[in-house]
Amino acid sequence: MTSCEFTRRLRNTPRRVLLLDNARWRSWLRFLSVVTMVTGMGMGCNDASLTMDNREAFFEAHRSALTTLDAALERSRVHTLSARSRSTVEINDHVMRSLASASMARAWVDSVLRLDSIPRAAFDSLQDLLEEAQVRYVMQELTFTIYVVGGALDNVNGFLRIRSGAGPPRIDTEIDRARLRVLSPVAQRWYYFGTS
Repeated sequence: MTSCEFTRRLRNTPRRVLLLDNARWRSWLRFLSVVTMVTGMGMGCNDASLTMDNREAFFEAHRSALTTLDAALERSRVHTLSARSRSTVEINDHVMRSLASASMARAWVDSVLRLDSIPRAAFDSLQDLLEEAQVRYVMQELTFTIYVVGGALDNVNGFLRIRSGAGPPRIDTEIDRARLRVLSPVAQRWYYFGTS
């Protein structure tokens, strides 16, 4: 049983059943908490998670949103951005690891946006596009942009878009503290990538 199947099953199990077999569920919940801590997926299971086997289908399902996000990023002053659903908030080179409250988070984001001259409406639009494309993190480099969809720490995967006139990076290139291990074309100037 995958962690997604377990999460769905747990979500659909009546509370009285959980109470009847408490020891069994406690061990499953301990296991799930370790899995979610390592993968960063939390109790929210993404049914459209990206794998090597479904990369082309995932890309086609999210192509429009990824293309729109790519165009919006090229027009913006944002070069790194994490999705609002993540516990670590990152905008450009500014990182806030734990947020005490929603008001504190909003104040911090507003100060970073002012500092980097990014309009709040443009930031909110980029956040909506990240969510629509199911991208957790985006980073623009000189010749390409990476869109992280899944993974944790230095083992991430997603899509990489090559800028016009540039070539794809070589395998073993360092990308955000990780080494590029997989690079497979999915469309013109778009590649599936994996790091380790």
